Amino acid sequence: MVDKLKFIETMAPYAQAHQEHFFPSITLAQTILESAWGESTLAKEANNYWGRKEDNPNVEAYVVNTQEADSDGNFYTIEARFRIYKDLDEGFKDHDTIMTRSPWYENYYKDALNAKSPKEQAEGLTGTYATDPGYANKLINIIDAYDLTKYDTQPIQDTEGKPDNVAIMPDGTRIVFQ
Repeated sequence: MVDKLKFIETMAPYAQAHQEHFFPSITLAQTILESAWGESTLAKEANNYWGRKEDNPNVEAYVVNTQEADSDGNFYTIEARFRIYKDLDEGFKDHDTIMTRSPWYENYYKDALNAKSPKEQAEGLTGTYATDPGYANKLINIIDAYDLTKYDTQPIQDTEGKPDNVAIMPDGTRIVFQ
């Protein structure tokens, strides 16, 4: 059984460290939803907690069946290629940059990028990041149930007298911000 609060406490520093484009509350809600609290095979086998697909056929990927929804909300199964991450930091960093990796993506995700609140961002991700028409409601319900918006404003803890531009992650990794 997953200790949900411990899971959130472990993931929150990563979400906060990589919050240029996503509200940390949204990143955490996606991490919870997409990975089933870290219990999904994709999370365990590929360090992919966000269901990020790999569209480059020349890159190693984790191949698995997944559910998609059509424009009428009907679900169907496809075989898809998913990204493999070496660790949580690499995954969280990549997750944060999905919406800006090209001008096409910036336009595609413009509603999420221009969001002024986690709710607006969840709505902007529905139909773009995820095909599930209920995606926004699922994210918002997770955010509300676990008070995840507190991570949107809470600074990363400054410990051990380290400089303000350094975050120490739960696994001991040090991230230096420019």
